[in-house]
Amino acid sequence: MTSLPRKGLQARVLSSEEEEKLKRDQTLVSDFKQHKLEQEAQKNWDLFYKRNSTNFFKDRHWTTREFEELRSCREFEDQKLTILEAGCGVGNCLFPLLEEDPNIFAYACDFSPRAVEYVKQNPLYDTGRCKVFQCDLTKDDLLDHVPPGSVDVVMLIFVLSAVHPEKMHLVLENIYKCHGCSSELCQPDKDDFAVTWDPWSPAIRVLLCHSGWSAVAWMWLTAASTSWAQAILPPQPLK
Repeated sequence: MTSLPRKGLQARVLSSEEEEKLKRDQTLVSDFKQHKLEQEAQKNWDLFYKRNSTNFFKDRHWTTREFEELRSCREFEDQKLTILEAGCGVGNCLFPLLEEDPNIFAYACDFSPRAVEYVKQNPLYDTGRCKVFQCDLTKDDLLDHVPPGSVDVVMLIFVLSAVHPEKMHLVLENIYKCHGCSSELCQPDKDDFAVTWDPWSPAIRVLLCHSGWSAVAWMWLTAASTSWAQAILPPQPLK
């Protein structure tokens, strides 16, 4: 496996108008509401998929275009690649990726048991190409389903923003047990008040928000001066 450069994107600098808007809007979710959302997170996601089935999110055909690591981490074009997609939902990223690249085997997991069942019911689901399972990344051991050190690329598409910041280190430690020495972690930009993340990017401050269907989102606002992820993950043999 080729060595890959360490790289992390910087947080976007807010304009003066955006900074003023943030100062004016300081209404936070109450502690009671926050605790309730955390306790009922899995139930709310299951209700979300019950209402929307597989029809809410569009298939993501942009992953191979946006995540160049899916190509650059290979030593030769047809090299087999093992990926882990955490937070796979109903397979909107998983199935287009498997269709486009026949040399990928994927482990995929989601917080919602209902979402996992939708993946298994998909006509494209092939146990020879992928393995899907239910998992709470903050407490369930990924090694119960994924061999240690077997994963080349980890994909977290809109996942970390749904994790309580005090539990993010548990997710990272869990993932680290599965990835190989030259693994890549991929996460896309979120939105206007977001940054991208990799294991060596700066720490972040967060603000709790929640959507109309009571799913929690921790919006990433400003980068801090130290790297908390670097303290969590052991040094990587990357140059």
